[in-house]
This record gives sequence, C-alpha cells and structure tokens, in this order.
Amino acid sequence: MKLKSLPFHIGPTDKPENPRGLPNTYPFEVVFDSLRRSLVQPCYLELEQVLQAAYEVGQAFGTPLAEDNFGKPYTEDFLSFIKANQPDPQRGLEIGAGVGYLTRRLLDSGWEMTSLEPGKGYKPFWKKYNVQVIEEFFPAHSAKGPYNLICSYGVLEHIADPVSFLQNIKDHLARDGKAIFAVPDCTDEITSGDPSILFHEHFNYFDAGSLKRLCKVVGLKVSVVKSNFGRCLYAVAGVDQLDLFHGAKELDISIVESYPERCEKFIKRVSARLKDINSSGTLGVYCAARALPILTVAHSTRFFDDDPLQHGKYLPPFQVVIEGREQLLNSPVDHLVIMSRTFGNRICESLREQGYLGNILTLEEIL
Repeated sequence: MKLKSLPFHIGPTDKPENPRGLPNTYPFEVVFDSLRRSLVQPCYLELEQVLQAAYEVGQAFGTPLAEDNFGKPYTEDFLSFIKANQPDPQRGLEIGAGVGYLTRRLLDSGWEMTSLEPGKGYKPFWKKYNVQVIEEFFPAHSAKGPYNLICSYGVLEHIADPVSFLQNIKDHLARDGKAIFAVPDCTDEITSGDPSILFHEHFNYFDAGSLKRLCKVVGLKVSVVKSNFGRCLYAVAGVDQLDLFHGAKELDISIVESYPERCEKFIKRVSARLKDINSSGTLGVYCAARALPILTVAHSTRFFDDDPLQHGKYLPPFQVVIEGREQLLNSPVDHLVIMSRTFGNRICESLREQGYLGNILTLEEIL
C-alpha cells in the first residue's frame, strides 16, 4: 500500500508546521515482506535522510518511560518483567534510554548499567535522574559486551535492518545473557486493517509471530508475552531461552499478508464515516495522533488529549491546537470520536462520569 502523503509525525509541535524545514507530510509505503513474513516499511535513502534530520531536531517523541503519571505505569510494568526474567543484577545495557528513568531504576536495583540514546531531546532529563548516557546509536565502540542484560523499550520497531540489529545484540550478550525488549503490539490493528500504527519512524509492525520469526533468523530463542499495562509485546530472548507465547496471539500469515489492501479500504471507509458525522454537528477527535492516516485538512475537527505536554501544541499539517479535557467539558463538541484502542472505553467512561453529554463514539463503533 502506498500513500501519496502521510503526516510526518515527530511529536506535537509548537507551531502547525514541523520545525527546521522538515516536511509536514511525506509519502508512505507498507508492504508484506515475504522473506520475514511480516509487515515492514521499505527504507529508502531519502527517507533515511529525512528521519536523520528529524532526530537531529531533538524532540522527545512518544511516551517515554518516566516517573510522571503517564510514563510511570509503563516503567513499573516493564521493570517487573525484567526482574522476573533476569533477577540477578550484573552488567546491563539499555538501548534507547530516552529520559534515562529505566536506567536509573535498574541502577538502584544493583545493575551496573551502560545506556545509549542518540535522541537529543531527552538530554535535559539525564541530569535530573543522575545517569550517564552515551549519545550514540547501537552498536557503539564505547559500549562493549558481554552484557548479562540488554534491554530496550520501543526501539526495535524503529530499526530499518532489524536482523543486523538483533545479530549485534546476540554478539554483545554474555553466555547466559538475555535480551529483553518491548515493541508496540500491532495484533489488533493488523487484524482489522487499522492504519493508526503507521508512522514514518516505524519500519516494523509486530505481532507475536513476526517477532518470534525475526529472532529465529539470528538464532535467538524467544518468549513473547503481552504487557500487563498498555498494549505492548514483551520479549525475552537468548540462546538458551524457551520458545513460548503467553497471552500473545500469533496471527495467521494470510492476515498479515492482506493487511496493506485491507488498510487502504479502512482509511477510505473511516474517513467517509467521519465526514458524515461532521456533517451533522461539530466533531472532536480524542488521541488525535492515532487518527493521522485517516484525517484530512478538509475535516473540521478539534483535537483532544489527556497528556498535558501536548496541550497548546499542533499535529502538522493540521492547523488545530490540541486541547485538554477541561476545555472539552467547558466547550463540548456534538460528536467525539475516541481513536485509542487501548484506553478508548476507559476515556469514554470517565468522560460520562464527569458529566459529558455529547455523542461519544469509540473507534470500534464507527467501523
């Protein structure tokens, strides 16, 4: 599936256009890789150059593992998984350390940690958490193995050549070492043809089966489970690791292979549905970043999110400021569509409890 233009999303911006000349939209393609039997975004030189320029801008993108109300539940859940699978603190490496909070927590647990993070936007946090972070990509000359633990959260999906990446991880592991990582669980989106997982920064779209197959290519055995908080797949991989799934669904290859075609139909169907809803009153979208592949500038839409760091900012190319819940309650829209699969029902229930009287639709209800 090819899209002539998809919003080039590097996180909420201060203005309704991306900074430093970055494109507001950029072509996008997702295909079924028959060799890996998984969904990938092909990587071209021009795209690599655009993404490199985006990384150099240094914005903090995504929900980092942090101690605030948004990041801490993710941190606690992932940390519990690490401790359950590698309980004896030794030498550890975190790839993509973000703000450094997970590294801080592992240090406090007795681990001797090395941390890598090329994203400049996180640098101000490292002093706060008192962590030493090497500003390099993995592998790095200053991060030599062997390590008893190599962990990463939300990194593998960003890697254009994940086979080489995992081979390097394997080469940096101690004999009894384990690689423990988290990736977005795309199972539901792949099953339904939902495009909300599509971002230029993501080259890989995983279900439990594709994650297992990728590890197998480099000779790593892997156990894949569903996270207890949010919607991630957790994997623990090693040479002697048991191969198993726990609550994680391995999709039939035919479902994965047909995703691009079904996704194209999904975009057309839901975009038309939003247009119909908008024709009967004002429209708002909650968790608007999840709707970027569907929305067009022709939609007259307000954007809402519970994350205070997004309030007052924009999602280029849309000239719409992101508002908070208080603004929604004080100035409601006629129709509110909640795009989050993970927290949609919870958001709907809490808005009703707060007295919101407008028409609320979850993503499932508009399909």
